[in-house]
Amino acid sequence: LSMRERSLLPLTSAALGVLLIVTQSRGALVGVSFGLATMVILSWNARRIGIVVVVGLVLLAAIVWVVGADAPLVVDSSTAIRNAPGRIEIWSHAVEVISDFRFTGIGIGNFATVTDLFYPFVAAGPGQTHAHNLFLQIAVDTGLPGLVAWLSCMFLVMLCCTQTFCLVFARNSPILAGMSAGLFCGQLTMLVHGLMDAPLWATRPSIIIWILWGIA
Repeated sequence: LSMRERSLLPLTSAALGVLLIVTQSRGALVGVSFGLATMVILSWNARRIGIVVVVGLVLLAAIVWVVGADAPLVVDSSTAIRNAPGRIEIWSHAVEVISDFRFTGIGIGNFATVTDLFYPFVAAGPGQTHAHNLFLQIAVDTGLPGLVAWLSCMFLVMLCCTQTFCLVFARNSPILAGMSAGLFCGQLTMLVHGLMDAPLWATRPSIIIWILWGIA
């Protein structure tokens, strides 16, 4: 990369870092950390991967120990829901909605209306607009067939990224290798964050995902 292109890296990283801090989303921080760690592993050779795996297992054990002492630290991943019982209640009600509308879903944008009428929240409070879980939200809106279709697209995209990375890395094409690795790690970041929130479905920014899938 040229010096001008390399200068964009810290600027972009700083802008995204400020965005993460402002949103105060712990789920996003966990997802970004997971994606960046995966990118570091892809950029190193196989000999160093073993070291990374060992360090990762140690960090994972530390995280599990910390979470065991303070579970709401991870479950409470946004400013909208300030307690773990509220988020768990939303997830449980989302599962109830899926079991009742497993084939058709309730339609995009109807979560708050349907849950307030038929599955009222106590701990989380009324007016919840989404399930705070990407996979649950897709199944709630489009039914299980819609979730299967979305997951199929996502896995095909990750397969394309993996095949492209292996091909261009072997042929020493650093720009294409970096692009495919970035797209792959971006999907991992979205999936990890999606376990605790659903900002990239049925919202204006969700078109970014489809653009990235098209690029992949």
